Amino acid sequence: MRNLLPALMFAPALALIGCDAPKAESSAEVHTDLLAPNLSLTNPNDEAPAAVAIFDLHRAMRGVDYEAQLSDAPGVTWMLLEEFGALPDGLELSGNATITGTPQEAGLFDLVFLMTDADGTVRKIARELVVYEPWGYAHQPDMFDVPGFDDAETYAMLGRIEQGHEYVQARPLSVTSDADDPNTNPRDFLLFDTNGGDLQISVFFSAMVGKLNVVLLRQERGNYVEVATGASNNDDAHIYFANLPAGQYALMVEAPAEDGYFTTNAYMFRIRVLAPQTADPAHGDPALSLVSSAALSNSVSLQVRR
Repeated sequence: MRNLLPALMFAPALALIGCDAPKAESSAEVHTDLLAPNLSLTNPNDEAPAAVAIFDLHRAMRGVDYEAQLSDAPGVTWMLLEEFGALPDGLELSGNATITGTPQEAGLFDLVFLMTDADGTVRKIARELVVYEPWGYAHQPDMFDVPGFDDAETYAMLGRIEQGHEYVQARPLSVTSDADDPNTNPRDFLLFDTNGGDLQISVFFSAMVGKLNVVLLRQERGNYVEVATGASNNDDAHIYFANLPAGQYALMVEAPAEDGYFTTNAYMFRIRVLAPQTADPAHGDPALSLVSSAALSNSVSLQVRR
C-alpha cells in the first residue's frame, strides 16, 4: 500500500522546530564552480548559434529504456568530456547526438559535452541528467539514516554554501514513512550556512514512485521557522528565494503518511547560492535569469514567506 498519498501540506506546528543539536558532517560534495545548465562553458554569454538547437535531457528511470537527443542539427558532432562526469552505467552517446540505453544506476549526473558545429566552432555545453529510482522502489539505508538526522536535534550538517558555489547530492538518498521499517525516519533534516544571495534548491524525485514534501527553514533565536515550501503534483520540487538573508538554514525532505498509507522514495538535490540580482532578469545577466522561478524545469507551485 505504498505511494498512494497526495502531497501532504505541513501543519503549522511543523513551522517551528527547536534547535539544540550535535553536528554530523555529510560526505556529499560542494562544487566551487557553477556550471550554468543550457549555456556554453567557454563564455556564459555565448549560447549556441540560432542554427543549432540544443535540447535539455528529459528524465530517465533506472532499469527503463531511454533515448534522448542533444540536437538534431546536421553537421554537428558531440563528444562527452568524462573528466567532468560520466554517463550512468547502461547509457552511451552516439555520434548523432543521441543518448540511448538502459540506465543501471539512479542519480544526478552533471555532464559536459564538446560540440563542434558545421563551421568548425567548438563549444562546451553543460547538461543535467536526472535518473529516478523506479516504481516499487524499496527503502535503502543511507548515510543520513543513522542516527536519524531527521529533526533539529539529530541533523546532518552540509556545511557553508557561499555565493557562486553549489552543494550537490548526486547519489540518491532514501526516505520512507513505513512505520514497520526500523532503519529510517520519514524525513531528512539537512543544515547549511550561507552568506546570503539568490537561493535555488532543486530536489529531484519521481512523483509516480512517491511524492515528497520539501521545506526550507531558517534559524531564528534557537528555533527553525518555515520560510518556503516546494510542493507539487508533478516530479521534483523547486524553491527559489531572491535576496536570501545570511544565516543558518535547513532543507527538510519528508515522505508523507496518512490513513495507513506510506510513501517510500529516493531523491537527489542541488543547492545554489548566486549573488543578489542587481539587473532585470529579463534583460540582465543570463546566468541570473536561469534561476528565475519561471525558468525552472518541471516548475511547481512556489510559496515564500518573509
